[in-house]
Amino acid sequence: MPLVWAKVPNAELWVVGANPPQSILDLQVNPRIKVTGFVDQPQQVVSTAQVVVCPLNGEYGFRSRLIEVMALGVPVVCTTDAVYGMNLDNGYGILAYDNDQAIAEAVTEILISPDFAKEQSLAARRQVEEKFSFDATYGRIVSFLSSYLN
Repeated sequence: MPLVWAKVPNAELWVVGANPPQSILDLQVNPRIKVTGFVDQPQQVVSTAQVVVCPLNGEYGFRSRLIEVMALGVPVVCTTDAVYGMNLDNGYGILAYDNDQAIAEAVTEILISPDFAKEQSLAARRQVEEKFSFDATYGRIVSFLSSYLN
């Protein structure tokens, strides 16, 4: 965030999730950082975000939360590890990089450029609709199984 704050000093960082450790709670000494703790309906909080940042390291299975965020039309800036194996097209609602500088630049661009933010928002939603709709997922399974039963 210091890299983002250098260009967008009023940007807020919201950490959303149950049971944050004390080290995360302590970040609230900075008034630009908000830690929610458990939220009954996180989509209500996340849908108000201009961008979601997910700097995960390590390729740990399918991160469905990112799909949920993109379905809300919120652009995601993340590490390449965060989306490894998810078949998402980088640059279309999800911007994946491997270093802090590039991540900060992408976040900053979304925050300062309404046109770019809107473009990424629409792309995020569209990509989820195309790749994770019922027809694109379960529908493919039904078609596959039907071909063996006929």
